[in-house]
Amino acid sequence: MVKLMASGHPVEGLSWAELRADQSLSAALAYAPENNELTWQGGYLRRRENREKFHFHGHSTEQEAINCYQQFLQDFGEKEPV
Repeated sequence: MVKLMASGHPVEGLSWAELRADQSLSAALAYAPENNELTWQGGYLRRRENREKFHFHGHSTEQEAINCYQQFLQDFGEKEPV
């Protein structure tokens, strides 16, 4: 995702159709069989809905970074790693 954004793509990444249209990215999917249209589009839509939460400015304190990450996980339906 970071590589895509560095190439000028939006923070939410590519839709499944855009991904499949790019030959090099489409070929890379062959090495990640867990990525299918349903899971990719689900993640893409969550990233679009929450795009304002992606930021690269850092945090003022360690606790601020922890709180931000915990909120990020919650927003994306993930459980905090144990």
